[in-house]
Amino acid sequence: MSQKLFDHEVGHPKIEPNQNDPRTLKFSDYIDSSTLNTLPLQHDWTIKVRKPWRRMGNWTLSDCTCAAAGHMIECWTANTTHEDVITTKEVVTAFSALTGYDPATGKNDVGVNYLDALKYWRATGIGDHKIKLFTLVDHSSHDLVRAAVYLFGGAYLGLDLPNTIIHKDIWEREPGDLTGDRAVGSFGGHAVNIVAYDENYITCVSWGKIKKLTWEFFDTYCYCLYAIVTDEFFKDGQSALGLNLPLMEENLLQITKKMHKHALQEQIEEEAAKNGDAETVSVSEASSSGGTGGASGTRGGSSGASAGSSGGSAGASGHAAGKSGGVAGNGGSMS
Repeated sequence: MSQKLFDHEVGHPKIEPNQNDPRTLKFSDYIDSSTLNTLPLQHDWTIKVRKPWRRMGNWTLSDCTCAAAGHMIECWTANTTHEDVITTKEVVTAFSALTGYDPATGKNDVGVNYLDALKYWRATGIGDHKIKLFTLVDHSSHDLVRAAVYLFGGAYLGLDLPNTIIHKDIWEREPGDLTGDRAVGSFGGHAVNIVAYDENYITCVSWGKIKKLTWEFFDTYCYCLYAIVTDEFFKDGQSALGLNLPLMEENLLQITKKMHKHALQEQIEEEAAKNGDAETVSVSEASSSGGTGGASGTRGGSSGASAGSSGGSAGASGHAAGKSGGVAGNGGSMS
């Protein structure tokens, strides 16, 4: 859905109560607690950004989840190599892939779930830029928020905005209870990228402009926050201070393998039940005999072709996970 702002249509991501995925890693599990004590009280990643921020279609489309990604890519590249400008066309291409939006007719201009946008960014990329993985940050801890922004070159923020932000560049928690225009989500959901912070404000890019959020506003209206690992920022395998990237990658690989093994076992058992086989081959047996998930799905081979096809698919997925070092997926299907 979208709402009117300044007589323009501005899009908002689809909000769903469950943003969980077994492969969404928790940032706090991989950050050294001693690092939190050494974080600077303020940092600004926009200093090296030379090009003006742009709306990337988000003034008329509901593509803020993709526009926020585009802004993050620009900020990362400005601070590491050379600033890469992400075009509106590249952002809208990603938005269309996620929603079925047709630029010619305007149909399917609908919001995108934050997690769906991140999965697409990881699997397919936006403007030829892919991320490696993303981690969910406990946004109730200001130390973890600062760590995510400082150590990852910014953070991906989902907000349930109130109507009180209209016509304002500084977003503050207004006095009074959370009803009416102050109500959480009364304006709608919105994705932005955090580019700076200090003791008083968090700075983000929204609708092509810099907006400042007080920490109280952030605490009240934050819906989700993700730290993102990308080669755009971590060049040549460089690790962030105090962040256990190897452990993060290994855990993701193990989770992904376990999920694929479980899915394959269900496929084999379902095929066996369908064909009335008395005894089924386990995933481990199929893997050892077939190497790619099993040449036959059941003992006796009454349904070998079908189960073998399922096994082969799982094997290909496992290969993709290994090829990418265990960070190919963070909530999306392997490819």
